[in-house]
Formats: sequence, C-alpha cells, structure tokens
Amino acid sequence: KGKLDPIYKKLLEEIGVAWEVKPNLWNDRFCMLQRYKEREGHCNVPSSYKEKSGIALGIWLCNQRSDKRKGELDPIYKKLLEEIGVAWEVKPNLWNDRFCMLQRYKEREGHCNVPSSYKEKSGIALGIWLCN
Repeated sequence: KGKLDPIYKKLLEEIGVAWEVKPNLWNDRFCMLQRYKEREGHCNVPSSYKEKSGIALGIWLCNQRSDKRKGELDPIYKKLLEEIGVAWEVKPNLWNDRFCMLQRYKEREGHCNVPSSYKEKSGIALGIWLCN
C-alpha cells in the first residue's frame, strides 16, 4: 500500500520477501508441470492429480485452461504452456488416447470386439468408451 518505510522494505527484500506473489506462484506451478511432463511424458494432468506435497497441479492446469478460454491468461504464460505441450482442448486428445488404446487392444487380442465391461489396467473403461 506504499506505507512501509523504505528501510524496512529493503530489509524484507534482502531476506527474500516477494511483493509479487502471483508470478512466483505461477512459476512454481509451471516448474511442477515441467517435472510432471518429464516424468509422465505428457502434460495431460488429470484434474484430480495432486503432487506429493499436496499441491493440486491438476486444478491449477484446469484454471489455466479456463483463463485462456475467457481471454484472461497472460500471453506469456500461454506461450510457455504451449511450448511444453499443453493441449487447450482436452476432449479431442481424450478421444485420440482412447483410440490408441483400442489399437493396442486389437494388436493384443486380434479384434476390436471389446466387451462393454472391459477396463484397461489403468482403470479406463475402454469397453464403455467404444459403446458410446
């Protein structure tokens, strides 16, 4: 609010007080997303995913997508997210993922007649997806 004595402000800054918290928070989450991609090979973080620290990375990414749809995402953030492979529209990618699963199923089983009750080891209900 501009009321802090400049000497106190300088002392606080010397020990690491950040006045702009949002950019630092955004950068921290972005770094988490980069590590997630390195570990998992993609940026399609499930909305329910939380880091071991308890930070809800999936919700953070959902918020970035929402901000982009509303035209509220900082263009620099948008560019950074796109550069590491964030998909803005998840549903087309979801369809492609399920299609690839079906292709692998066909390679394994020799056909595409997936029982409606069939689930992949990951828990994804491939049979229901195909029925729909």
